Amino acid sequence: TVLWSPEIIIIGGGLSKSPFLMKPLKKFFKEKLKRLKAPLIIKSKLKDKAGLYGGIYFLKNHLDF
Repeated sequence: TVLWSPEIIIIGGGLSKSPFLMKPLKKFFKEKLKRLKAPLIIKSKLKDKAGLYGGIYFLKNHLDF
């Protein structure tokens, strides 16, 4: 986050199901990034399918079909 300064972080896959993740994660970024604006942190709309779509995207762009 410090190196790339993203405007948004999207949490997907199994992590997006955790009810205990989002609030502590947002708090962590606000506390640690004192000089930088904390990125917006949201859950992926793809949920458990995020890895599947990422794999398909990778294969589509790295293999000749």
